Amino acid sequence: MIVSARARAGSPALTPTERLRRAEALDGKVAQIFASRRPAGLKGVVLVAPAPPAPVGVTHEFQVALAHAYDNDDTIGRSIDLVLTNGELSAEARRQVHEDSSRAGETARMAWPRQALVEDFADRGGAISVPVLVLAGSDDKVDPPRILREHLLPLIPTATLAELGGTGHLSPLEVPDRIASHLGAFIARL
Repeated sequence: MIVSARARAGSPALTPTERLRRAEALDGKVAQIFASRRPAGLKGVVLVAPAPPAPVGVTHEFQVALAHAYDNDDTIGRSIDLVLTNGELSAEARRQVHEDSSRAGETARMAWPRQALVEDFADRGGAISVPVLVLAGSDDKVDPPRILREHLLPLIPTATLAELGGTGHLSPLEVPDRIASHLGAFIARL
Protein backbone atom coordinates (compact mmCIF):
# COMPACT_ATOMS: atom_id res chain seq x y z
CA MET A 1 0.00 0.00 0.00
CA ILE A 2 1.28 3.49 -0.85
CA VAL A 3 0.44 5.96 1.89
CA SER A 4 1.85 9.45 2.10
CA ALA A 5 3.45 10.17 5.46
CA ARG A 6 1.51 13.45 5.66
CA ALA A 7 -1.82 11.67 5.52
CA ARG A 8 -1.28 8.74 7.86
CA ALA A 9 -2.73 10.53 10.85
CA GLY A 10 -6.00 11.25 9.07
CA SER A 11 -6.47 8.06 7.07
CA PRO A 12 -8.41 5.07 8.31
CA ALA A 13 -6.43 1.87 8.75
CA LEU A 14 -6.38 -0.23 5.60
CA THR A 15 -5.25 -3.81 5.35
CA PRO A 16 -2.81 -4.80 2.61
CA THR A 17 -5.48 -7.09 1.15
CA GLU A 18 -7.64 -4.07 0.35
CA ARG A 19 -4.88 -2.98 -2.01
CA LEU A 20 -6.05 0.59 -2.04
CA ARG A 21 -3.59 3.11 -3.37
CA ARG A 22 -3.67 6.60 -1.88
CA ALA A 23 -1.44 9.47 -2.84
CA GLU A 24 -0.97 13.20 -3.11
CA ALA A 25 1.00 15.48 -5.45
CA LEU A 26 4.11 13.59 -6.59
CA ASP A 27 2.74 10.44 -5.00
CA GLY A 28 -0.33 11.04 -7.21
CA LYS A 29 1.75 10.74 -10.37
CA VAL A 30 3.40 7.60 -9.00
CA ALA A 31 0.02 6.08 -8.10
CA GLN A 32 -1.37 6.86 -11.57
CA ILE A 33 1.58 5.11 -13.22
CA PHE A 34 1.30 2.18 -10.82
CA ALA A 35 -2.44 1.77 -11.42
CA SER A 36 -1.97 2.02 -15.20
CA ARG A 37 0.10 -1.17 -15.01
CA ARG A 38 -3.01 -2.96 -13.71
CA PRO A 39 -1.40 -4.93 -10.90
CA ALA A 40 -3.22 -8.04 -9.75
CA GLY A 41 -5.56 -7.37 -6.86
CA LEU A 42 -5.79 -3.61 -7.30
CA LYS A 43 -9.38 -2.65 -6.48
CA GLY A 44 -9.28 1.14 -6.40
CA VAL A 45 -7.17 4.26 -6.30
CA VAL A 46 -7.66 7.34 -4.15
CA LEU A 47 -5.71 10.43 -5.14
CA VAL A 48 -5.67 13.23 -2.57
CA ALA A 49 -4.53 16.59 -3.95
CA PRO A 50 -2.72 14.91 -6.86
CA ALA A 51 -0.71 16.62 -9.54
CA PRO A 52 -2.11 16.19 -13.04
CA PRO A 53 -0.22 13.59 -15.06
CA ALA A 54 1.20 16.29 -17.36
CA PRO A 55 2.52 19.75 -16.47
CA VAL A 56 -0.05 22.55 -16.65
CA GLY A 57 1.11 26.15 -16.94
CA VAL A 58 4.58 25.44 -15.59
CA THR A 59 7.00 28.23 -16.43
CA HIS A 60 10.71 28.48 -15.72
CA GLU A 61 9.95 31.24 -13.20
CA PHE A 62 7.50 28.98 -11.38
CA GLN A 63 10.08 26.18 -11.25
CA VAL A 64 12.68 28.55 -9.78
CA ALA A 65 10.25 29.85 -7.15
CA LEU A 66 9.20 26.32 -6.22
CA ALA A 67 12.83 25.25 -5.98
CA HIS A 68 13.31 27.83 -3.21
CA ALA A 69 10.02 27.33 -1.35
CA TYR A 70 11.73 25.25 1.34
CA ASP A 71 15.14 26.93 1.61
CA ASN A 72 14.82 28.08 5.23
CA ASP A 73 12.39 28.52 8.12
CA ASP A 74 10.94 31.72 6.65
CA THR A 75 10.26 30.31 3.17
CA ILE A 76 8.81 27.13 4.66
CA GLY A 77 6.46 29.17 6.84
CA ARG A 78 5.35 31.29 3.90
CA SER A 79 4.77 28.18 1.79
CA ILE A 80 2.58 26.68 4.50
CA ASP A 81 0.59 29.88 5.04
CA LEU A 82 0.29 31.24 1.51
CA VAL A 83 0.33 28.17 -0.72
CA LEU A 84 -0.29 24.85 1.02
CA THR A 85 -3.17 25.58 3.39
CA ASN A 86 -6.42 27.48 3.52
CA GLY A 87 -6.52 28.15 7.20
CA GLU A 88 -4.87 27.15 10.36
CA LEU A 89 -3.09 23.88 10.87
CA SER A 90 -2.90 22.52 14.36
CA ALA A 91 0.39 23.33 16.07
CA GLU A 92 1.41 19.67 15.77
CA ALA A 93 0.54 19.46 12.06
CA ARG A 94 2.39 22.70 11.33
CA ARG A 95 5.44 21.43 13.22
CA GLN A 96 5.27 18.17 11.27
CA VAL A 97 5.07 19.90 7.87
CA HIS A 98 7.87 22.28 8.81
CA GLU A 99 10.07 19.46 10.09
CA ASP A 100 9.44 17.27 7.03
CA SER A 101 10.09 20.21 4.69
CA SER A 102 13.33 21.23 6.36
CA ARG A 103 14.66 17.67 6.51
CA ALA A 104 14.75 17.15 2.75
CA GLY A 105 18.19 17.27 1.20
CA GLU A 106 19.07 19.48 -1.74
CA THR A 107 18.69 16.70 -4.30
CA ALA A 108 15.23 15.76 -3.05
CA ARG A 109 14.07 19.39 -2.86
CA MET A 110 15.14 20.04 -6.44
CA ALA A 111 13.74 16.82 -7.93
CA TRP A 112 10.08 17.95 -7.89
CA PRO A 113 10.40 21.39 -9.55
CA ARG A 114 13.14 20.41 -11.97
CA GLN A 115 12.09 16.90 -13.02
CA ALA A 116 8.92 15.28 -11.68
CA LEU A 117 6.71 18.36 -12.06
CA VAL A 118 7.43 18.59 -15.78
CA GLU A 119 7.28 14.88 -16.61
CA ASP A 120 4.34 13.93 -18.79
CA PHE A 121 2.52 10.68 -18.03
CA ALA A 122 -0.78 11.67 -19.64
CA ASP A 123 -0.69 8.69 -22.00
CA ARG A 124 -1.00 6.22 -19.10
CA GLY A 125 -4.26 7.34 -17.45
CA GLY A 126 -6.51 5.59 -19.95
CA ALA A 127 -5.07 2.24 -18.90
CA ILE A 128 -6.41 2.58 -15.36
CA SER A 129 -9.37 0.23 -15.14
CA VAL A 130 -10.34 0.40 -11.47
CA PRO A 131 -12.46 3.05 -9.75
CA VAL A 132 -10.49 6.22 -8.94
CA LEU A 133 -11.55 8.79 -6.37
CA VAL A 134 -9.86 12.19 -6.63
CA LEU A 135 -10.14 14.38 -3.54
CA ALA A 136 -9.35 18.06 -4.09
CA GLY A 137 -9.47 20.99 -1.73
CA SER A 138 -11.69 23.78 -3.05
CA ASP A 139 -8.98 26.29 -2.16
CA ASP A 140 -5.97 24.23 -3.27
CA LYS A 141 -3.52 26.68 -4.84
CA VAL A 142 -1.12 23.93 -5.95
CA ASP A 143 -3.49 21.59 -7.83
CA PRO A 144 -6.90 23.33 -7.95
CA PRO A 145 -10.05 21.32 -8.68
CA ARG A 146 -10.53 23.18 -11.99
CA ILE A 147 -7.12 22.00 -13.21
CA LEU A 148 -7.87 18.42 -12.13
CA ARG A 149 -11.27 18.48 -13.86
CA GLU A 150 -9.67 19.71 -17.08
CA HIS A 151 -6.35 17.83 -17.06
CA LEU A 152 -6.81 14.66 -14.98
CA LEU A 153 -10.42 13.45 -15.11
CA PRO A 154 -10.62 13.31 -18.94
CA LEU A 155 -7.57 11.03 -18.99
CA ILE A 156 -8.86 8.50 -16.45
CA PRO A 157 -12.30 7.24 -17.54
CA THR A 158 -13.01 5.63 -14.16
CA ALA A 159 -12.23 8.75 -12.09
CA THR A 160 -14.62 10.93 -10.14
CA LEU A 161 -13.74 14.07 -8.21
CA ALA A 162 -15.00 15.11 -4.80
CA GLU A 163 -14.28 18.71 -3.86
CA LEU A 164 -13.54 19.37 -0.21
CA GLY A 165 -14.85 22.84 0.62
CA GLY A 166 -12.69 25.29 2.53
CA THR A 167 -9.43 23.37 2.42
CA GLY A 168 -6.13 23.66 0.58
CA HIS A 169 -3.43 21.32 -0.68
CA LEU A 170 -2.73 19.80 2.73
CA SER A 171 -6.31 18.61 3.15
CA PRO A 172 -5.28 15.42 5.00
CA LEU A 173 -3.93 17.66 7.75
CA GLU A 174 -6.61 20.33 7.51
CA VAL A 175 -9.69 18.08 7.36
CA PRO A 176 -8.57 14.53 8.25
CA ASP A 177 -12.06 13.43 9.32
CA ARG A 178 -13.54 14.42 5.96
CA ILE A 179 -10.74 12.61 4.11
CA ALA A 180 -11.33 9.52 6.25
CA SER A 181 -15.08 9.70 5.56
CA HIS A 182 -14.54 9.83 1.80
CA LEU A 183 -12.03 6.97 2.00
CA GLY A 184 -14.39 4.84 4.04
CA ALA A 185 -17.29 5.41 1.65
CA PHE A 186 -15.08 4.66 -1.37
CA ILE A 187 -13.77 1.44 0.15
CA ALA A 188 -17.31 0.34 1.02
CA ARG A 189 -18.30 0.68 -2.67
CA LEU A 190 -15.39 -1.46 -3.94
